[in-house]
Amino acid sequence: MRTEHRVLILSIVLALALWFSDALLHRFFAQGMLPAAWDPTRPEHDILIRSLAAAYVLVFGVVIAVTVFQRGKAEKEREELILRLQDALAHVKTLRGLLPICANCKRIRDDQGYWRSVEAYVRDHSEAEFTHGLCPECASKLYPEYVGEDQTPHREGESAGGGSTQGGGSA
Repeated sequence: MRTEHRVLILSIVLALALWFSDALLHRFFAQGMLPAAWDPTRPEHDILIRSLAAAYVLVFGVVIAVTVFQRGKAEKEREELILRLQDALAHVKTLRGLLPICANCKRIRDDQGYWRSVEAYVRDHSEAEFTHGLCPECASKLYPEYVGEDQTPHREGESAGGGSTQGGGSA
């Protein structure tokens, strides 16, 4: 049960209790079951009933104010969460589905039918950035003079073991 419902039920119960106690006081006095000091028409009784009613209104007002404050706070937190989620969603770009890619040059066909490099396509459709390098296999195919037998790139004039050779030849 929500807090607002509990507050409403408690308020109704308190109001009914106040009304019922006043009605019982009048009935018991009318039947002669109460002494004259408890006469509901006396000013003291009127002050007591008004004091109880004022206390009830004060308590009810405080409870309503607290409930409204809590609801406003919860609404503000919910709105902040929605904004954070919308911001996060705006920054998420996910590639999905099938990508038509050239079997030879590896270019990708975009939605407009243009063939674009993989780097350009992924950069435009995600938050990824590319750096370029060579894997050991490609490095040995493209630059065999710079890659030793252990597939570790080395500078010209150095052997695969890390030492330099005389005259620019390999040892």
